Amino acid sequence: MNTRIKHVLLEVFYEDGLDIEKLFREGATFDDFKEKDISFTYADYELCYAGKTGIVQTLDDFVGFGGDMDIDPSLSDYHEHNEQLKKEWEKIAKRKVQEGYEEYMLLKKNYMIEHGIKDDLE
Repeated sequence: MNTRIKHVLLEVFYEDGLDIEKLFREGATFDDFKEKDISFTYADYELCYAGKTGIVQTLDDFVGFGGDMDIDPSLSDYHEHNEQLKKEWEKIAKRKVQEGYEEYMLLKKNYMIEHGIKDDLE
């Protein structure tokens, strides 16, 4: 499935006490973030739920490939295994996103029926 919109998931590092959500609400620019010593890196191989503000709030709301999901990096053929495991993680993650969407759409349909809401999309 192609989309016109691309999303970039970044991991953001900043000092305690900075109200990052306020900066987003106020329409801060990328330069504004850099001026406040906020740094970024890619959040690669992540599967997550971002709430109302687009921010992943807790460790329970995401899982990323690494740590206990990886294998011993001292293995002589580590990179081959690591690449294969990341490919498998990608398949699982994409499937789970699709399953979540399908489960929600069924729930939405049943909710609308139960509450007498007409589906304008049908």
